[in-house]
Amino acid sequence: MPVSGTRRLMAGGWGNPKLDLKDPSLVLYLPLWYPDSETTGSTIVSKDRNRLSATVTGAIWGYQGRTFDGINDYISITDGSALDFTTGNCTFMFWIKPAAWAAANRIWLKGDTLNAGISIWAGATNIDFGTYNGTGHDTYATHGMSLGSWYCFAVTKTGTTGAWFKNGKSLSLTKQNTVNPSSASAYATLIGTDTLANNRFWWDGTKGEIVAYNRVLSDARIMQNFLATKWRYQ
Repeated sequence: MPVSGTRRLMAGGWGNPKLDLKDPSLVLYLPLWYPDSETTGSTIVSKDRNRLSATVTGAIWGYQGRTFDGINDYISITDGSALDFTTGNCTFMFWIKPAAWAAANRIWLKGDTLNAGISIWAGATNIDFGTYNGTGHDTYATHGMSLGSWYCFAVTKTGTTGAWFKNGKSLSLTKQNTVNPSSASAYATLIGTDTLANNRFWWDGTKGEIVAYNRVLSDARIMQNFLATKWRYQ
């Protein structure tokens, strides 16, 4: 389906703001609720200009997103440098519904959680944005999530400053320690798991849509994106 069709699916009725799929800074729009591979096949394609292929392992489709079992479900995106944010600014946004907490439920990883790249994860208390350049650096906030409920989070990286948002509103940081990560272009992007062989930090719950920009969105734009997408998760 062309982008215009995806836009119609995103509209959500009269009077709602729209997610701007023509924004040139939008490098990933992966709506996991999109019904392009709900019953057969393991490959889905992002609905942004990059049209990145994502391989689904396990995660079961539903009208609000894909459910990960916390055991061995994940999605892998072969993206090269498209999602490799080193010295550049960036914004990530995602809808999640946790079902259970492990030590670190992985939401996003491109890199190896030490030498290169970026990771996003949540535990029972905090939600964390990790940047890696040979050592790990974390910017995190208390998330206040309840199991079984939907939440929209966004995180921005402005140079070496990180910021967290929940349901369109800024969160107070528990810790701010963000760096420009080393390049992770050799790694695939993983949704719902880690590269660590013995402790893969599987995501247990549902993910709705995952969005990434190669710039920092304003607070107003983050709120607009939240309002544009929340109807699906009510």
